[in-house]
Amino acid sequence: MPGNISPSVRERRVLIFPAMTPAVRNNQVYFLFSIRQVEDIIQEINICPVPFAPSYTEGLGWWREQAIPVISLEARLGLEKKPSRRNPGFMLIRSATQLKIGLGQGQPTGGSDVMRSIIKTHRGIHLATLPIQCEPVAAPWIPNRKFVRGIYEWDQGFLVVADINAILNG
Repeated sequence: MPGNISPSVRERRVLIFPAMTPAVRNNQVYFLFSIRQVEDIIQEINICPVPFAPSYTEGLGWWREQAIPVISLEARLGLEKKPSRRNPGFMLIRSATQLKIGLGQGQPTGGSDVMRSIIKTHRGIHLATLPIQCEPVAAPWIPNRKFVRGIYEWDQGFLVVADINAILNG
């Protein structure tokens, strides 16, 4: 029985782009992001390395006068990276996180904070509309599964839906 990524009846748009990894079982790996998670697509950016940063952090990039961490999704998920001869593109992704701050007698108040990160992408980003015909799969080839919301097999390979909240919150 085919599965759909979206349980929603209404149409939703997503961006899909190939991961910079070798093929898995002869299939290309792709990342999928909701269009609401993507704040900007950036053609070029200067990246400043950050000493002692985690291995998945490639440095800091400047976006609208803000220093934003540049991360490798492949490294964060523990995937083998394949070098690309093409110049990468970049995507600014965001994740809204609820902050709870205790005030007075421990009464929490809710606020929201937007966390952002820049990720490298191949230039092959394309827009798709959900639902996409696919099947959920187990993926033992992804070492850091805690940063993944789902993995699906579709006619072009594997779709990996990264858990941006988990990735950006560490």
